[in-house]
Amino acid sequence: DETKLKSLAPILISDLSAGQTHRGRLLVGSIADVDGFWSIKSGAFLLQDISGSVIQVAVYNIPQNGFSEAFPFGREICIVEPFFKIRADGTAGVRVDKPAEILDYPHPQTTEDWKEFGN
Repeated sequence: DETKLKSLAPILISDLSAGQTHRGRLLVGSIADVDGFWSIKSGAFLLQDISGSVIQVAVYNIPQNGFSEAFPFGREICIVEPFFKIRADGTAGVRVDKPAEILDYPHPQTTEDWKEFGN
């Protein structure tokens, strides 16, 4: 819903806090790896945010078939209210349990677009 998206404030990877769902926030970036990959329970890809930082995003509750096609290299997306965590292996990542919270989100192109994005 576009109205809800406009009510969310952007957040950078560097501003994420471990163990927290960032309510009212929106993580915006581009898929930074060519192919998503699949573990036992989830698919994952690398996301590069608008500042250039990169983080792994694990997506649960999505079928393995077609995962790479759903998350191709360069796709501009946002993650609604991202959950950032430290995983069992000690690495940091964003976990998405509801794939519908990953939306296409074209990045700002003009100065005016960037101004609106930041407000």
